[in-house]
Amino acid sequence: MKYAALPIKLFSLISGRLRVKKIEITNLSFFMKLFLLSIVVGSIGYILISDRENIFTVRGETENITIVFSNDNLNQWDLSDATLLLDITAPDDLVTLPIDSFFMPNVDTTARVVIRNQESKPSQLIITLESDGKSVGEIETADKVIQLPRYAEITIDINQSRVLPLDGYIRVGEDVGLGVDSLLLSGEVSIVEKQFFREERYVATEHKLDTGDRVELHNSVDIDSLAKAKGFIRITSSNPLAFTIHGEAKAVKVHRLGSNSYHITPSIWPRITNDPIIAAFSSLLAIIFLLLEFADLIGKLLFSPRTADEKDDESSSIAKKP
Repeated sequence: MKYAALPIKLFSLISGRLRVKKIEITNLSFFMKLFLLSIVVGSIGYILISDRENIFTVRGETENITIVFSNDNLNQWDLSDATLLLDITAPDDLVTLPIDSFFMPNVDTTARVVIRNQESKPSQLIITLESDGKSVGEIETADKVIQLPRYAEITIDINQSRVLPLDGYIRVGEDVGLGVDSLLLSGEVSIVEKQFFREERYVATEHKLDTGDRVELHNSVDIDSLAKAKGFIRITSSNPLAFTIHGEAKAVKVHRLGSNSYHITPSIWPRITNDPIIAAFSSLLAIIFLLLEFADLIGKLLFSPRTADEKDDESSSIAKKP
């Protein structure tokens, strides 16, 4: 009979150890969940708020546009049949440029391009050039090179389509006010964002512009620093200036009449639906929690304590044994 109690003692010892093991597994499962949750949520948060390579595109129609030229060979304008004014104090002293005349601006030269509509005559394109240096640039013709002074004005009758490329610091539109007769007519801003790990891109934001807005690309939201951009102006006889501008920037600054200026920046919400790495991390998080819950269920089945009825049944069966 003394050996009959050994199985009961052995079972009690094993049950006690299993209950301790269950507590340890439960605690381990909890801390593992917390650890994995911290890693996955932290990774998703980092991906959402991390800086991306953003290409801002501004396109629309305007009656004026201003550019400060950079040092780029793209800035070559065809001024065939244009009229050149070199001295503002002598408005009648004009020079008519021949066909195949090309303007080459100097760095930091400012050009203001305005379209002037006339009822009985073709529309005119007025290009005003200014520079703080000695010259705004030069005009190359078939037989000579014309060195321009610090100020020049160019007038072109729009009787055929033209395209003027742009590379530099660009401002579209003017603030509405006294003496302003040319405005941004319409436009939109779109932001094309790069995915976190891949070279593919998606449209993150689209924003409509109002008539009278003034638009600039900026390198920072906090600092008033213009961003370099590329683009072109398409000029036709029947339409205003159609423009398209592309640039890597941090924001587009919009000056709007009747309100403070504001910035258009990328939002984190399009990243959730368009960046596959975030979808992958979210799926991984769901799979991890599913596996941990399954492990908890197995642990409860294997290591759950016996109920009172089970103990009574076990004691009765042992007592009945001879």
